[in-house]
Amino acid sequence: MHMESEEGSDDNGVGDYGSQNISEDSAEIETNKETHTTSKCLEDIQHEALLALQNIAQCTPGSTSQILDDHPKLLEAIAQLKGEAKRGDLDVIVQARITAMIGLLNIHTDNNFRYSWRTASEIMAKTLGHRTNHVQHIRKWMMDFLKWRDLPLHQFNWKHLTILDDEDLAEEIKTCMMKGASLKAKDIVEIVASPQLQAIFAQKGITKASISVKTALQWLEKLGWTYRKLKNRMYLDGHKRSDVVEYRQSFVEHWMGHEQRFHQWDHDGTELPCPNGFPVPGAIGRFRLILVMHNESTFFQNDEHDTGWSHATSKAKPKAKGNGQTLMVSDFLTPDWGCLHDGDE
Repeated sequence: MHMESEEGSDDNGVGDYGSQNISEDSAEIETNKETHTTSKCLEDIQHEALLALQNIAQCTPGSTSQILDDHPKLLEAIAQLKGEAKRGDLDVIVQARITAMIGLLNIHTDNNFRYSWRTASEIMAKTLGHRTNHVQHIRKWMMDFLKWRDLPLHQFNWKHLTILDDEDLAEEIKTCMMKGASLKAKDIVEIVASPQLQAIFAQKGITKASISVKTALQWLEKLGWTYRKLKNRMYLDGHKRSDVVEYRQSFVEHWMGHEQRFHQWDHDGTELPCPNGFPVPGAIGRFRLILVMHNESTFFQNDEHDTGWSHATSKAKPKAKGNGQTLMVSDFLTPDWGCLHDGDE
């Protein structure tokens, strides 16, 4: 019984081991399939990348070694750089860079020295008094010019032009801004979007349908406006207008004709001869004109002196805010009778 049980257990053990091996072999096959598929994908990606690099290489003017070995091209580049150096629109920084590039090519192409590209660039940087990192800049400027004919320009002090840099547009916008009594940033936005200004933009080839309120605030400051407390200015009543001047001249002529019929006094108060008067149709006797002048004054309720005598023991009294109610005193004055009145009034 003991042996049979052992044999039975051996058979079962062999069966289990065989099935286990079959499972592991299946798993290994699946893994190999996945690995093969992944490898195939990687090969495809590498092949596409290689084709892309080949396409880029075909578009590149040439490798660095090929360019530097082409002696006639280098001499041609020296002649072109000398021509560029004579331009009057290049600033001193670009001129200095072009000079360094010409010097680099002269040293490298000189058969008496036979310096390498790296050594020639180091000598040029040292000659100009620059540090070692400037060597890479000179070589990059030179290679960009040899490949693409790009000059070593810079962005120092470059100005980003805006619409307001056009004097005609700036003046037109300012004229529109002057028309309003009070100006806000939203008014500038509406001015820019107006058909009048959009037509001017179209003539100049500018596409600017609208601007933001933030941009409008910047334009206000750039055009000379300042946000501050508004000041009171001198009252203007249009006394210099042509119609006002004409009316004033006519009034003076009438006044001079009436003045001959006034009872007058000189500056010392001496009575002058009284005019004989003038007849009035349908009336008995002669008449003269009486000049009646009007005068008025306005008094405020809380209009008091700010200075005065006070004792050391006296206390300050509260004062009302504001001017308070107003009282207007008006009267009519005549040189003949004084103040006009009706009885005792």
